Amino acid sequence: MLLITLEFIHNLVMYYFDGSKFKAKIIGNNAKVVGKGQIVTIKFNKKTYKVKTSAKGYVSLKMPRTLKPGTYKLTATYSVKPSKRPLR
Repeated sequence: MLLITLEFIHNLVMYYFDGSKFKAKIIGNNAKVVGKGQIVTIKFNKKTYKVKTSAKGYVSLKMPRTLKPGTYKLTATYSVKPSKRPLR
């Protein structure tokens, strides 16, 4: 079984047109931060973004300055492609 954790740094509170960023740390099943360049899919406001992790395992997405006041849903997904090598 492979467990992946998305550790959200905080709820995003954005002031009108301030260009805030969503930020999360990606933690693998070994309880360590994933490496640089891992792909995380972020869905926000009916759009899908593919974002790569930094060397410290963080992903971030800058929020559009044109957002109107309100509550929005954001989902972030990280999955590891299974290895084709047999386990021994």
